[in-house]
Amino acid sequence: IAFDLEERGMVGSYYFAAQSPVKMNKIVAFLTADMVGRSLWNLATKYLFLMGAEHSPEILAFEKQLSPGDFVLASVGADLIGSRSDYAPFRDEEIPFLFLSSGEHPDYHRPTDTVEKIDFGKVAKASEIMVAFAKNFANAEKKPSYQAENLTSVEELKTIRGVIQLLIENPQAVKASESQVGTLKTFVAKLDGWIAKGTVSQEERRELANQIGLLLLLLGGR
Repeated sequence: IAFDLEERGMVGSYYFAAQSPVKMNKIVAFLTADMVGRSLWNLATKYLFLMGAEHSPEILAFEKQLSPGDFVLASVGADLIGSRSDYAPFRDEEIPFLFLSSGEHPDYHRPTDTVEKIDFGKVAKASEIMVAFAKNFANAEKKPSYQAENLTSVEELKTIRGVIQLLIENPQAVKASESQVGTLKTFVAKLDGWIAKGTVSQEERRELANQIGLLLLLLGGR
């Protein structure tokens, strides 16, 4: 299904959810991908970020069976970025969903976003991953479950820490000031504490989401 007006508030997908030709509870899962050919801030070159799996133990289990090849398939919570793609109305209906992305880059919505900058190997791997999930959903004996509460993992925290460390080591990539780098280092120290503890409470989860939101604002995310 192709939806229109994603960047005007997911108008198309919200309309579909409101006027669906099938009962929403009959939909097994929703998959979407956005910006899979570049790299987050032109730094996280090996990362493909998978969001939504944190709401389903079955999807998380299948994700671990996938081979991302030369890339890192990193599962992070969609709550950390908010409603930024067409998965939002399906999430709101508690339908299992997946959102695959390589992240926003400095050329986003600019004429400098030219074809020679696309990593076609990453695009191919992203396509393979989406096909694998689609086949798994289609052939499963029952639909994957949905849990409203995030299934936070230490691996997710390590992924976030690794990406932020890339920013600390390459502040020129986002024109981060010395004080902004200091803020990033403070955030890394917080992450280290959670990683050492091995668990994250729901209250800490909300704090994590707030910190990521502030980070996106700090670095000029859309």
